[in-house]
Amino acid sequence: MRKRLLTFTLTVLIISAILPSIHGQENRPEIYITPAPSKNFPLKVYIYPRAYDLDSGAEFTCPHQEELVAMFYDALRSFRKAVLRFVDEHPKYSKLLEISFVNVSRPEDADITYRVIRYDGPYIAYTDFTGAWTPYRSEIYVTCDRIVGKGSEGWAKGVIFHELGHALGLGHAKQEKTENGEPEIMHHIPADISYDVYPSTLFLAALHELYFQHKFKEVYEVYTLPKDLEYKMVVPYDVELQQLGEEYQKLKEENEKLWRYLRNASDVIDYLDDENHRLRSENEDLRMMNEALKSQLADLFGRFMVANMTIQHLQAENERLKANLTWCLQTGLELGEKCNQTIRDLVEKYNDLNANYSLCREYLNKYYGEAQWFKMWTLIITATAITGLIAYYLYVTRRLLSEE
Repeated sequence: MRKRLLTFTLTVLIISAILPSIHGQENRPEIYITPAPSKNFPLKVYIYPRAYDLDSGAEFTCPHQEELVAMFYDALRSFRKAVLRFVDEHPKYSKLLEISFVNVSRPEDADITYRVIRYDGPYIAYTDFTGAWTPYRSEIYVTCDRIVGKGSEGWAKGVIFHELGHALGLGHAKQEKTENGEPEIMHHIPADISYDVYPSTLFLAALHELYFQHKFKEVYEVYTLPKDLEYKMVVPYDVELQQLGEEYQKLKEENEKLWRYLRNASDVIDYLDDENHRLRSENEDLRMMNEALKSQLADLFGRFMVANMTIQHLQAENERLKANLTWCLQTGLELGEKCNQTIRDLVEKYNDLNANYSLCREYLNKYYGEAQWFKMWTLIITATAITGLIAYYLYVTRRLLSEE
């Protein structure tokens, strides 16, 4: 039992000691490496003077030939400058200074060739590099019409530098950016980047490994950046000095602007003081106007209350008048009904009188002499009756109006 417990304890201790180192290695930047095209320095470089159409097999004139060649030479110079700074900061990698380049006049004598091409393939640039046990020539191909003017200048230079890294024996890095957030030149460079991209410490340390220390067991192997190296982009001293000079010039211009602002500060302060006095005076005037407006508001409020009471009185009076009007309408309707009834009575009496009159005419025809006399009296009675009825109607109407 004790032996088992001791064995288990030792196993746990060993695993605990191994895991942190493994975890640390997994988190460190990595890049693929392959055997170099040659370890005889300087490396021989040949640049084809004319562009080549891979599909037709014929040379052609590329309008961007000179610009693309100039970018390649710039990449070679920038590589040497980056190596100088890297070795200056990390002397143990000083053997990198042995890597240099020289032009040769024939492609078969070169370790690295550079050619502008045109073809129907998908890549904007590619490199046929070592990838075998026996070193052979690395061939860089860049397309004539897919680099210049298709992105920023920093991106175009970065593409050429990326292919130079392949030609020297580097594969792609596994991470896209350095610890400072700068693009890894052996991974991916944004097409709209606003500055030039240079090799990283991973790029240069991996070259040191594959040229001066590493013994390859496979065609492609993985190199991990040592823990004592910060993962960052190695900017050449002259480029950094130029950047610092540009920043200094910007700071100088901003400083001059600040001095101009300071020289005008006194005038600004005087102006602000005058403005302050003016605003104070306006504030006092506004305060007095505010008091007057308060008084006017109180007077208007009193008038409003009076007007409100008047409106309430008029509303009550309006209700009373509505009630009177309603009564008058009802009374008028009743009087109209009574008048209609009186007229109907008079019509009936008239009809009766008319009947009597017809009877009288018969008697008159029968008794003419008496009829004349009776006619006279009938007319008199009729007139008297009508007069009485009219007098009675007027009497009733006047009485009704007097009762109202």
